[in-house]
Amino acid sequence: MWKLPYVLLLASLAGTMVNEPPVRAETASACPMCSKPLVPSQAAYVVLSAQGKTNRLTLRCVHCALQTVRTWNPAMAVVRVRCPVTRRWVTFHLREGSWTAEPTATRLILAPEAKGECLDRHLAFVSRRAARRYVRSHPALRQYPVLTIGEVK
Repeated sequence: MWKLPYVLLLASLAGTMVNEPPVRAETASACPMCSKPLVPSQAAYVVLSAQGKTNRLTLRCVHCALQTVRTWNPAMAVVRVRCPVTRRWVTFHLREGSWTAEPTATRLILAPEAKGECLDRHLAFVSRRAARRYVRSHPALRQYPVLTIGEVK
C-alpha cells in the first residue's frame, strides 16, 4: 500500500513538473551528470528521497537521470521525461530497489551517443509502438534494443 513519504514525494513532483518545469529556457544551465547544456523541453526531472532529505534535479536526458538515481541509491525516486513522439509524460518510480513505469507499456532506447549528442539517442516512449515509430524515422537506432525499465542495466 502507499506509504506517506512516497505520496509526499509524488505530490512534490506533480506540483513542479506537470504544471511548470523547474528550469526555464532563459535560466537553463548544465546537466549535473554530464555537464552538457539543459534543454528544458527535453529534460528529465528527478525527485530523490534519501536519508530523510528530498532533492529535485533537472538532467539533460533519461540516461543521465537513471545514472543519477543509481549513483545516489535513494530509498525512493521518481523520474519524469516526455515521450518524443506523443509528448506525454513517462514516469519511472523506484521503490525498495524495484523500478516501475507509467504507463506500464513504457519503453526506452539508450543508444550510445553520436558525435557527443544524447538527446536523440537516450529516450523514453509511452509504448513499444511509439518507439517503433521513432526508430522508423531514425534508422541509425534500428540496431539498438527497445527496453523496458526492468531490462535496463
